[in-house]
Amino acid sequence: MQLDHAIRQEIARAAVGLGASVAEAGQIACGPRPDVCRALSGLGADPLLLALVSSWRDSNDELGVLNSLRELNGNGEFKFFRLPPRDGVAS
Repeated sequence: MQLDHAIRQEIARAAVGLGASVAEAGQIACGPRPDVCRALSGLGADPLLLALVSSWRDSNDELGVLNSLRELNGNGEFKFFRLPPRDGVAS
């Protein structure tokens, strides 16, 4: 259970890095995995982040998921983990 909590914390950190407020990030991280993926996708998350979250609870390597999320979050450069804007114009 501690591992699940730690993964959810890293998901919340990723959501904040993608522009969600701390409150929104907490709500996102508390949801079921499909809702988490949908919310992160709506924030423009890169397919790599979405793949990590999708593999959470669907693999035998939950510690690997946690460590990968920590590595992505530790970089601090979420611009490298975002899709380009759909209209092609950067904000």
